Amino acid sequence: MYEHTDPLAELGEDLPLAAKLSLLHGRLAESLPFVARIAVATFDPQTDTLRSYVDSTHGERPFLRYEAPLKEAPSLEEILTTRRPRVVNDLSIFDPGAREHTVRVRESGYRASYTVPMFLGGKFWGFLFFNSRQPDVFVEDALKTLDLYAHLVVQLTTHELVTVRVLGAALGTARRVLRFQDAWAGSHLDRVVSLTRLVGLGLRSREHFGLSGGDVERIAALAPLFASDPAGGALPIGSFLPEGTSERAAYELARHTFRRALAPVHEFLQAFFREAFPSLNTLRNVARTHEATLMGKSPEEAFELAAHIVALADIVEALTARRFEAPGLSGHEVLERLRHLSVVEGARILVEALACQEPRLRELLAPVPAPYSALE
Repeated sequence: MYEHTDPLAELGEDLPLAAKLSLLHGRLAESLPFVARIAVATFDPQTDTLRSYVDSTHGERPFLRYEAPLKEAPSLEEILTTRRPRVVNDLSIFDPGAREHTVRVRESGYRASYTVPMFLGGKFWGFLFFNSRQPDVFVEDALKTLDLYAHLVVQLTTHELVTVRVLGAALGTARRVLRFQDAWAGSHLDRVVSLTRLVGLGLRSREHFGLSGGDVERIAALAPLFASDPAGGALPIGSFLPEGTSERAAYELARHTFRRALAPVHEFLQAFFREAFPSLNTLRNVARTHEATLMGKSPEEAFELAAHIVALADIVEALTARRFEAPGLSGHEVLERLRHLSVVEGARILVEALACQEPRLRELLAPVPAPYSALE
């Protein structure tokens, strides 16, 4: 009665989208082994920008950190206009093109592509790409199979995108409420989210981390949950600021002043995130107890990287904001001190990743009013 095994049963488990896409790619390879790459690029309507989001690639990953205005890819604009998938069985027709997307495709050895626009509820979300290093392989029989997989990938991807956007809207509401209650604590969360993105963008330039634009956004989405924890227990602060240092004391003093203001917001976010991410509590415990290394291939270690990124953002925000009627440190000063204080190699890598974004860091760290005196 139970002799059949569902090869796609893991799609129903609490796995990252990248793992689910890899599972589908493996299953697809059994019938269409020439498909070397499946990738998703999401569309941001506010900036008219396409960004690499997630992929499963056999070999080199040419679009790991790709983003560009949609208007710079007229062939993709045409797909969006027609709302129909496009088959190109000989990519050499684009060889004369000098655009970055065209160059990367050619240099990676891809010879054929099948591009599907992603729609949900009539709204455009991005593009799904199937690529092959062999020409003339996307024939009608193959496309019938690919269409089934395409709809499945689109549903999985848009489900995650909708979840992240709903979370973002909830976080925005929570931060606005917090700003009304306590302007300082509210601005703290706002800047931690922005700093988290900045660290993530710095890491995307480091090949061995393999962060996509989607990874950065997911980490930024989790940032307020960690940063609003009144106890601060979810953040591996010790990797950056050893006990007994003046910087550690300054950080803890800063957090102490708005601990009570953050408590109700943290309680709300915990409940909200628990519904969206059932394994959140397990991952939080891992983030608390495994601080020795940053990189690894397990989901737990990937989440640990997220916790360290948010920890760095929280520290930089706490030490640079003007508080207790005294000016905070500059971004450059904080980076210099963290370079010397960080006790974990991975933590130092994160500090250098943020240092690569120092011009944008200076723009972000605008003066923040100090609503508390040293006696409060």
